[in-house]
Amino acid sequence: MEKPKLAIKQLLFVILIFLGIYLYGPKQTSMFSVSGQTMGTHYVIKSDSQNIETFSSEIDNILINFNQIFSTYIESSEISRWNNTLTTSPQVVSESLYALADQAKAYCNASEGYYDVSIQGLVNAWGFGPKKISSTPNDSEIERLLQSVGCDKFELLERSQLRKKHTDVQLDFSSIAKGLAVDQVYQFLHSKGVSNFIVEIGGELRVSGRPSESRKYYKLGINRPDENSSATDIAEILLLENGQALATSGNYRNMIENDGLKWAHILNPLSGKPQRSDVLSASIIASN
Repeated sequence: MEKPKLAIKQLLFVILIFLGIYLYGPKQTSMFSVSGQTMGTHYVIKSDSQNIETFSSEIDNILINFNQIFSTYIESSEISRWNNTLTTSPQVVSESLYALADQAKAYCNASEGYYDVSIQGLVNAWGFGPKKISSTPNDSEIERLLQSVGCDKFELLERSQLRKKHTDVQLDFSSIAKGLAVDQVYQFLHSKGVSNFIVEIGGELRVSGRPSESRKYYKLGINRPDENSSATDIAEILLLENGQALATSGNYRNMIENDGLKWAHILNPLSGKPQRSDVLSASIIASN
């Protein structure tokens, strides 16, 4: 879950997305929407069905319950309780948390450790967590934190048990949780018979059906990767069809400044430091 103070910047991306629909997509006769706040950012759902507005409370409840499992900004959330329990004894967790931890561990192994959700300690140390910092961590502090980072530092056991192999292991699912939340809302709307819609949470989205009877593809605008870019500054137009999802991430929005230097929020789990790269933004289209 992202920092609440980023909501305005992320909203610019949300606005951009829907500007992309209207400026570059087919003309809609009527669109209905549901919107709100979740995970420190905004969500927006648009559909040609007026029924979408009747599901507002249920959608809010889905996202509230989701936050109560995965938000590291809520001290009473399930992941916060697991993180703060300093034990290597197995802890029984919810089916949702267990399943996402299993998926994240698989991605960690497949990427040889470059994708790793056990970095919450590093996230906090660099100031990208719930609390502000007065200075960035030094090499010895980073080395200490790396002792509890790695695909092998936690394991999944039978009967929905998740165990730390180091008492200081802390998990952060913010890189994957928003996409799962999008899928859950997507599946909920389908279960209610809504066919044509787009659901977006903080820059991650999924489309269903088609934008109009005459058009198959949704046309979406991607913001120019520059911290000073406006909401209407479009760098690329992407085409999405029924069921496809889009996730965009970059190192030009979520940054901290310390000692005159800017640090991006993309951390390298192997070095324990923000990853320097000339890639400012990346967008991925997938089936979920």
